[in-house]
Amino acid sequence: MSELLVKLGGRVAPAFVTSRTLLDTADRDLFDRRMTWLLAHSEADPRANSFREAIQIIIALRRPELDGLTFERKKEILRKERISDSRMEKIHAGVYPAFNNYLRQLPMHEFP
Repeated sequence: MSELLVKLGGRVAPAFVTSRTLLDTADRDLFDRRMTWLLAHSEADPRANSFREAIQIIIALRRPELDGLTFERKKEILRKERISDSRMEKIHAGVYPAFNNYLRQLPMHEFP
């Protein structure tokens, strides 16, 4: 059997960064730096509206007042802010296409 080598060339593969991995970031300072970085890299791009909205949902799901609540309870609370269940579920699972597709365009070698 042959060995398969993958050279990332100093880049962070987008497959390793998903909305789920961002939600699971334990270090609050690192989480904040990553959100700031993602927003800064997408703010001038008119095609990034859904990506920025996903970032806002990720930030909302990480609010300190929601710490310790189940995902279902968080959905109930955020639903009152007109955030759709479908989007929250996809972002929570790490499979929101608008987020994942735009992430591939970013210079992930600079990602904190």
